[in-house]
Amino acid sequence: NNIATFWAIVNYFDKGFDKKQEQKKKEATKIEKIINSYEEKYKKEFEEINTLHFDIYGEHSCPIARMLFIPMPGLSFFEDQFATAESWMEWLIFSRKSNYMAVKNIIDLMVELSEAFNKNMTKEEVEKLLFVKLEIPKENIENYSLPPCNYSASTEFRNILHSYHFNGRVYNSIFKLIGWAIADYFDGKENYNNKNNEEENKNFNKENKINNVVENTAKEKIMTEEQKKKCEEIINSYKTKLGEVDISLLMNPFISIFQSIHQYAVKSITSMTISLAKVFNKDITEKEAEKIVSDLKEDLKQNPKDKKYKDFESMSWAIVDKLDDELTLNLLILGQTGVGKSSLLNKLAGKPLFRTADDKEGEAKVRPNTAYGIFLETVEIDGKKVNVYDSWGIERNKAEAWKKLIDKELEERSVDKDIKDWFHSVTFCISPGKNGIEYIERDIIKKLLDAKYNVIVALTQADYGNKEENDKLIELIKNKTGANIVIPISANPKKSMIMTEAPKPFGLEEYKAAILVSWERIFTDRMPLHIIEKLKKDIENAKKNAPNRKPKDDDDLKKLAKEIDEYFINIINKKLPIHIKENFEKYNKITENIIDINTNIDISNFYSKKNIDPHTYIYDLVGFNLFHIFEHIRDLVTYLGVKMDIEKYINNFIDKRVEEAIKYTSKKEFEDNIRKIIIYNLENKNKN
Repeated sequence: NNIATFWAIVNYFDKGFDKKQEQKKKEATKIEKIINSYEEKYKKEFEEINTLHFDIYGEHSCPIARMLFIPMPGLSFFEDQFATAESWMEWLIFSRKSNYMAVKNIIDLMVELSEAFNKNMTKEEVEKLLFVKLEIPKENIENYSLPPCNYSASTEFRNILHSYHFNGRVYNSIFKLIGWAIADYFDGKENYNNKNNEEENKNFNKENKINNVVENTAKEKIMTEEQKKKCEEIINSYKTKLGEVDISLLMNPFISIFQSIHQYAVKSITSMTISLAKVFNKDITEKEAEKIVSDLKEDLKQNPKDKKYKDFESMSWAIVDKLDDELTLNLLILGQTGVGKSSLLNKLAGKPLFRTADDKEGEAKVRPNTAYGIFLETVEIDGKKVNVYDSWGIERNKAEAWKKLIDKELEERSVDKDIKDWFHSVTFCISPGKNGIEYIERDIIKKLLDAKYNVIVALTQADYGNKEENDKLIELIKNKTGANIVIPISANPKKSMIMTEAPKPFGLEEYKAAILVSWERIFTDRMPLHIIEKLKKDIENAKKNAPNRKPKDDDDLKKLAKEIDEYFINIINKKLPIHIKENFEKYNKITENIIDINTNIDISNFYSKKNIDPHTYIYDLVGFNLFHIFEHIRDLVTYLGVKMDIEKYINNFIDKRVEEAIKYTSKKEFEDNIRKIIIYNLENKNKN
């Protein structure tokens, strides 16, 4: 399994395809150099004419964005926003000069790109294609040393850029994006209402699809031993270079004597991160690598006892984990020996990956018969990679050992852990042949439910009983455990002596649909608790930067108390939407990797979703008014009236506010409000 093999298969269907792609990559490198050189030239010339003061004018510095009518933060075209008439005039002069300079650079760039694509356009042709020119009155040119004209983007220019989704968030890198949009225009990757380009577009789409198939297959199939080996080589080389590194000192350089050692180590680790990223075909900048290292430093401060920070090598593999950030479905399947777990998994995978009772030894993956525990197997189901956590040896005589094992697993995947480490779907298999549920099964299911894991109970080997018997068992399981998804499944029905052929499997499509439903409920139930744990750490970590000064008088002391309150309120209001957004992105990535689901399956009976009041505005849910967190602020003036260490009191006051903020985030009301936000977003996502 390596990428050369995949390209060999492509070449079987289209001889020399990989060579053609290699040539295109060389051409793309040439184009990239042209664009980068003009971007640097543009930035340099812009800095030479930019004499404005940003504190007066705001973030206004991109003439290209103004030319394209892209709104930018901090910019106003109203004269009364400027301090003086002179500052308004200064702005206008800068606006005209920067506009002219930007246009000239874009024209020169397009001319050179046209030569690279053998289109050979002149400056006049480019100017006419991209811009609408407005002459500036001669007296203004002379009086204010202005350029001869001002430009705005033509309709054709905006059409060229339309697929790049320009907006106010990209204006700092807008020149480079324009370069690539022009390159695409010359390369025929967009139609631009030109019927002659239809065949080119068709070929491009085909080539793009083939590239995606090869690259995605390589990405999914290969973290490979080869990648692991390369990572080991890189880590070992830096370990030799740095020697024994004290991680706690590295991440907390408080003593000045160690500053130079610390800086050297961080620089080396940043360099190592860039090298490790290349193993995963990621070209990250030094700034991006520094961000990864910085995030680990923050994580260490919050979790100093985490085993991934015990030494340099373990921390290096933590960096690898961040770089190899593929989010994969974690599927836990539990059940006593012989209930049909392996048959279910083999049917899902479409091949005999797990040994069943009917297998001869060696026909499928097999664990030692003496082993018990939960074992990870990474398999492919419906073309998607799935981490299957399969249980072995659940028996009545091992009940206590299994309870301890489940407790350990749940601790390692508790709500404060990263979402990628959770179980994303939990299935407990029960055979209907017993006509009941055993206490060990009931206790394990309840433990999982208490940990906010929505459990699917799979009534495997359901062909053993008739519908009436299965329905009775389903009701019994729901009543005894509290599980609300129970699905009869027969993955490998047996042929009886009186049958001419074996019955067909059933329940598999319903089970696959239940995995998605179960994952959505797990996310809804666990994520508010996860976010609350994050907020508690945010509040604790923010304590050291809380407002703290010696007050001048009584009024200043009251003012300080209010500042401290507002500081912690703002921490919660600022961090909450960030945590929600980050985890929704992870949820979406994991959901994309859920196995294929038949959309015709009715899932309405699996559980009733918690709906929020349609008249509730989501902004009311997000923008909590948290000023009631800190009730009954004591009159601090009384503490000035007695001879008390005011500095000590203020520190105690801050500690108290931290306690109250954490207490507030722990309230059921706060948890429910976060859950409302999550449900609202999930419902909107499902509608779309």
